[in-house]
Amino acid sequence: NLMYFCLIYQHIQCAFLIIHDLSDILSTKIDAAMKKISLLFLLILLYTQPIFSQNFWDAMTDTDWQGTGNLLGSEAEFSMKWTWVLDSKFLKLEFQNKRISSSGQEVVLQSHAYYQPKSDSLFEGTWFDSRSVIFPVSGTLQELTFTVLWGSPETEQGKTVYTIVSREEATVTDYFLQGENYIKFGEASYQSKN
Repeated sequence: NLMYFCLIYQHIQCAFLIIHDLSDILSTKIDAAMKKISLLFLLILLYTQPIFSQNFWDAMTDTDWQGTGNLLGSEAEFSMKWTWVLDSKFLKLEFQNKRISSSGQEVVLQSHAYYQPKSDSLFEGTWFDSRSVIFPVSGTLQELTFTVLWGSPETEQGKTVYTIVSREEATVTDYFLQGENYIKFGEASYQSKN
């Protein structure tokens, strides 16, 4: 969290520079109270904006995320952790969901996925899970959203959308592909536990 304090400090420095430049540009008739109000407004504006000058992965990685939500019509618990591995050449996702089936049995799915960056916004890899299912994954990063297309016609197909909401909150929505349409089957809200 030292990174967040550094970012806030940088924002404060920037606000002081802006106020200083404005005072040179504007008439000298602006009194000190107006300058203080302007500074306060800028600081509030900067501080209340999501501080994500770092990218999606800075916010998502090396954090234990715990979530609750819905999976296949049942309440479920979720966990995920994203980590750079193998000299930061790959992103590893460790994922688990747990729900109670309609027959009353606990159903747990565990999985690992490895993503290789192909560019700043494109990632390709492979998913492995406790059902003995393996399929390809392809992710596209756009600002604070990572959208993953997964599966193959031989296994199953769908997409998962990961979104950073704030420093401590993320959402994940899962869809399966039925014909040409994506049908939502899971949705969770996660909290950072680090």
